[in-house]
Amino acid sequence: LVIHMDPMDVNNEQVAFVRQQLSDGIKVINNELTLHDFRMTPMADTQTNLVFDLVIPQNFTLTEKELKENVSQIAKLINPTFRCVITVERDFTGR
Repeated sequence: LVIHMDPMDVNNEQVAFVRQQLSDGIKVINNELTLHDFRMTPMADTQTNLVFDLVIPQNFTLTEKELKENVSQIAKLINPTFRCVITVERDFTGR
């Protein structure tokens, strides 16, 4: 058994604020969308990568490409330097 853990600053107020803004923003696409493992990776002053997993409900109709484009547009409305790196996951919990 192997466990891999990435260090994440869970007490960073800026990261928490941006995560909350993006979490609220994706509800416009679908109220059941959730994200987790959110982190911000600044790339100099020109770009900040937002890296996260996005969980979609079983009945979700958009393609992954459409979803990623929509979420990226929401992130750019928050800050034009934001670029999203999204891993899409299906919700298999049956909720």
